[in-house]
Amino acid sequence: LGANPRFSRTPTPAGGFLYLSLVEGLGKLSELPQAALLQQAVGGQFVAGEKSGQAFANLQLQTKDATAAAQLHQVLQGLVLLGQMNQNGNPDLLPLLRATKLSTNQASVQVSLQFPATNLTSRLARELRKAIP
Repeated sequence: LGANPRFSRTPTPAGGFLYLSLVEGLGKLSELPQAALLQQAVGGQFVAGEKSGQAFANLQLQTKDATAAAQLHQVLQGLVLLGQMNQNGNPDLLPLLRATKLSTNQASVQVSLQFPATNLTSRLARELRKAIP
């Protein structure tokens, strides 16, 4: 992927079993009010996987410049904090929000999440039992 000029700004993922990269088109989502946050992004990459018993998900969003990255970072920080304050009725949400790490690097924003894989498999099993009587 790194040899393709369109993907040159997105690092090659390591250790993931799910990989999604979008290098064009996020700006077109601006027509959707629910996607207003993504208006600042010009590309992105999502990687999910498992390593040493830990499930992980990493999202990297590229923006047009460092100012846009800082603004997007602040909005994401606010969403995480709002979620932590309003997680009533969903006891599994708070540990995930607390495990969410946000960072910036020039014109990109990274969102990382890491948690025990057993938590994920237990939750999936519970949801499957509810869905399939």
